[in-house]
Amino acid sequence: MKRIFALLASLVLSAALPLCALAQGQTVTIATTFAGYDAAAQAYADALEAWEATSGNTVDDYSGMPDDAWIESVDALREQGTLDILYASPVVEDMSQFVPVTELLEADATLPVRAFDTLTAGDGQLYLMPVRFSFEALYVNTDVFLEHGVTVPSDWDSLLEAAVQLKNAGVIPIANALNDWSFPLFDCAVLGAGTSAQYQETEAIPESYQAGLERIRTLQKNGAFGDQALTWTDLDAETAFINHEAAMRFDGEWLCESIPEAQWNNTVVVSLSGMTENAVIGGTNAGFCLTRAAFDDPIRRQAALSLLKTLISEPTASSLFLSCGGSLKESICALFDGDIELCPPLMDVIDFDAYDSLMTQLGGMADGSADIETTIRTAFGA
Repeated sequence: MKRIFALLASLVLSAALPLCALAQGQTVTIATTFAGYDAAAQAYADALEAWEATSGNTVDDYSGMPDDAWIESVDALREQGTLDILYASPVVEDMSQFVPVTELLEADATLPVRAFDTLTAGDGQLYLMPVRFSFEALYVNTDVFLEHGVTVPSDWDSLLEAAVQLKNAGVIPIANALNDWSFPLFDCAVLGAGTSAQYQETEAIPESYQAGLERIRTLQKNGAFGDQALTWTDLDAETAFINHEAAMRFDGEWLCESIPEAQWNNTVVVSLSGMTENAVIGGTNAGFCLTRAAFDDPIRRQAALSLLKTLISEPTASSLFLSCGGSLKESICALFDGDIELCPPLMDVIDFDAYDSLMTQLGGMADGSADIETTIRTAFGA
């Protein structure tokens, strides 16, 4: 297999583009961003090598950092009709060079395709098949719970119960800095207090805003955020969770990179989505797609579809999504099981100035020094 190439200017690439099928099989040309500092670069390379070994085909891999040079290189591959598979985002302007998912499923009904509105192209068609997701949820140090005989929470009522028990045991229950933009805490509280439709309401102020903030105030009143909640930085709070000085933390997918491998089986992620059980705060903005040039060539199609299916199926898909393992990875993958609804972070839903105002006043609303209803109405100019 040709290893991940150092992508050159399109003129240099052009000299390397004519590809001939090997005597033993086909050559599939793919371009992705699973390279360089990407956490999944090695998992991606391993998946290509394993597919080559089992399929008898070869991969020409033009993966690289998503800079201007890489984009120019991909454009050169597409224009010459030699590209088979691309890992891309909806910003690709001309999707006519790719095959809609509906057509791919007609060719292979077993493709594990998942449809999300955020990946729908301007023509209403779905072309991209995602393997990566962003999310906001509750991280839990399960060994801390086990040590103190506390049950891991499954909803907001049991979260309060667990927090009180942990506080009484001398443990910081939830490590979030209330005066340093704890937006995952706020987002999760609002979604947990209402429906996904209310969460994404933009024409009015949903009741779930006040209900969610009341829950945060109740948690703070009961000592759920520890004595330092109003004074420490978010980094302080994150460090306390990673060092297992705290039992829980509301955070996003980026926290996974900071959790040591030794703790992967002692950490899980829990969704407290409340009324909307199939909702997850998060999204996806990229996926694999198959070029029309590859699909319309009967010889290229079979090999390209085979590699595509490998990349979006388990176990490869989750290895490209997450670099962690153990119980942590299993719990995150479970968030996305089945037919789920992705709800964007609230900062992408409402006016940023309103969101900034709420984040600035989060500590005051939590400790009672700021009135929740008044603060919400002021933020929204109501």
